[in-house]
Amino acid sequence: MRIHLRSVSRVSAVALLATTATAVPVMAQAVDQASPVVISEVFGGGGNTGAPYRNDFVELYNSSDQSVSLDGWSVQYASATGTSWQRTALTGTIAPRSTYVVAEATGANTAAAPLPRTDVQGTIAMSGTAGRIALVSTATALACGADCDAAPGVVDYVGWGSATDYVVAAAPATTNATSISRALPAPASGWDNSKDYTSGAPTPAEVTVGTGPTDPTPTPA
Repeated sequence: MRIHLRSVSRVSAVALLATTATAVPVMAQAVDQASPVVISEVFGGGGNTGAPYRNDFVELYNSSDQSVSLDGWSVQYASATGTSWQRTALTGTIAPRSTYVVAEATGANTAAAPLPRTDVQGTIAMSGTAGRIALVSTATALACGADCDAAPGVVDYVGWGSATDYVVAAAPATTNATSISRALPAPASGWDNSKDYTSGAPTPAEVTVGTGPTDPTPTPA
């Protein structure tokens, strides 16, 4: 189920039934749609045969005009159908209108390029074709197998490929040479993994994009 219902107190339910013939449950959206920080890209083929980069990675994006502290947050990964979640602890801040790169496990293909920038290094070996990633505002491991987008602390969530849990519908499958990336600065679909993400060549950020001295310098024509 992808639409989650908030519980209605017994007292509220009685009052509601007193004023209308049909009680309509209150709908609650999955994930934290008020958060400016979202999962912007996921690459699980790092270091595999045919991979352009030697590490898996998860990229986050902050669409707001304010820095956001990620201290105490985590990026968590589970297989397409599993209930065991691996975690990478996040630290520091993500600058306004900027990306934050979470590098994960290194594969055996040493001919692949290193990531151009890493904000934190994890050790999770992700699948190159399917899986699930959660951005969580705590370091506590998730224990869910379904409806994880509505689990406590989940800020953003994506299931791709053959994943059996996702927001509305799964994002496209990936290969060793492709990632899923999100249209930015914000989803236009109403938060649907299958519409918010597209597959293509991995594009890990080279520098922090935002205001101030960390702005990238354009390459001369």
